[in-house]
Amino acid sequence: MMHNKRKFVLLSIIVLILSAVVVFILLSMHQPPNTGKQSVEDNTSHIIAQSDKPFYIEIPSTPATGYQWQADFDSKALKLVNVEFKQTQNQGIVGATEIQVFEFQPLAKQDSVVTLQYVRPWEKDVPAADTKIYKIFVK
Repeated sequence: MMHNKRKFVLLSIIVLILSAVVVFILLSMHQPPNTGKQSVEDNTSHIIAQSDKPFYIEIPSTPATGYQWQADFDSKALKLVNVEFKQTQNQGIVGATEIQVFEFQPLAKQDSVVTLQYVRPWEKDVPAADTKIYKIFVK
């Protein structure tokens, strides 16, 4: 009886260890899908884009303050297709942060840089409140 109990405990431990190993392997293999979208929260300044597909930069913005992101880029390498604002979970709250979305289309298989500056467009000779730089690698 004691021998069977010991076998059961040993078998249970082995199964538990193997299960933990399988879970660890599965979790380490998980890669988030590459949607072509990049956000500041990603803590990255590199975007890998395909020459035949648009890519997006999403960045928090508070347009009610008058600030918005303005893009500076090489127009021979990239085309700015669209800029729009998406509401966050705080819909309906005046002054809430929104997501400003820039859609770019690569014009050539040429690496380039997009610089976003957080400014009030009507204020001239005033430094940007924030600047983000994205290195674009086109494949």
